[in-house]
Amino acid sequence: MPAKRRAHRPKRAPKQRNPSPKQYEVFAGAAGVVYVGTDGVTAARVYREYVVASRAGTGPAAGESVALMLNGDVIRDFQGKHDR
Repeated sequence: MPAKRRAHRPKRAPKQRNPSPKQYEVFAGAAGVVYVGTDGVTAARVYREYVVASRAGTGPAAGESVALMLNGDVIRDFQGKHDR
């Protein structure tokens, strides 16, 4: 009796864990990019710190606008007094 042949199965592409991870960026006026990373909690904390500094008029972000971006899209924006 001849052996049975198994049907040919095409190879599957390897699973990607996270093909497009979240990329957060915080921009603070003249200071430029002050955070780049994948941690949303840290990005939000850095954003708040620079907004507080901008309002207080201290540090490199004094009076400057601050933006929090996710994958290139603005998700939070603070307009500083220099940009009004």
